[in-house]
Amino acid sequence: MSQGRSQNLKGWSMGMNKRRQGLEDGEEQAATRVGVWTRTSGDKGWRKGKNKRRQELEDGEEQAATRVGGWGRTSGDKGWRMGKNKRRQGLEDGEEQAATRVGGWGRTSGDKSWRMGKNKRRQELEDGEEQAATRVGGWGRTSGDKSWRMGKNQRRQGLEDGEEQAATRVGGWGRTSGDKGWRMGKNKRRQGLEYGQEPAATRVGGWGRTSGDKGWRMGKNKRRQELEDGEEQAATRVGGWGRTSGDNGWRMGKNKRRQGLEDGEEQAATRVGGWGRTSGGNGWRMGKNKRRQWLEDGA
Repeated sequence: MSQGRSQNLKGWSMGMNKRRQGLEDGEEQAATRVGVWTRTSGDKGWRKGKNKRRQELEDGEEQAATRVGGWGRTSGDKGWRMGKNKRRQGLEDGEEQAATRVGGWGRTSGDKSWRMGKNKRRQELEDGEEQAATRVGGWGRTSGDKSWRMGKNQRRQGLEDGEEQAATRVGGWGRTSGDKGWRMGKNKRRQGLEYGQEPAATRVGGWGRTSGDKGWRMGKNKRRQELEDGEEQAATRVGGWGRTSGDNGWRMGKNKRRQGLEDGEEQAATRVGGWGRTSGGNGWRMGKNKRRQWLEDGA
């Protein structure tokens, strides 16, 4: 089998592996047997061997950490993650985390106590105390309700706990927790409009960024070509040169420009096995592969 990169086969990967071991073409890797140490092309031996080498084990020895809850990184169980957690708390192998109880403070491997404890520590609460913010609409970050996001929004407007945002009405200006008023208001502010005024760009094909139609993208495309509002792009015809909003003309035109072709000319590479990058066939990838091997077109 040739060591060169070829089309649609695994020869290159296999050949690269053989070259790493200094094998001749035709020789097989001694490492293809299960559980050996070298990186192979088709089995799990390398990963298993890599794990063993980390613990300075000999080929054939098993990791002492394969037992449940062991300390070393293993290839098939959760012992390493559990052991890593224990080491963080300075626990000995076999000891359990004091934080495994519900609401405890330490990071645990199976419950939500760490996130809850992290939240409590932010408020300097003692273990066992609950957050005063767990009430609906409270200000502190809580573990189960939406009060923090609501409170964060209220603080932005300098509101007191219990006050509602004036922006909760439809179309209001402030960032709200449940409606589209903020995005709409943000758009209005960009155009310097007053509350109640509509953007002039809400009409179809308008120029400003709108909250619900495609006018901005279309207008952005027109501005790139310095077209006036109402003019169409000359590139909207099939195979045209400019970037368009709905057809494949830009990609096709970009491809043609790379080869210095005029509008209307076809790429010589569109034939099967051709050399240039094409817009619809596999010719470029095939040609790229041939060039790597210094083959002539047709070989």
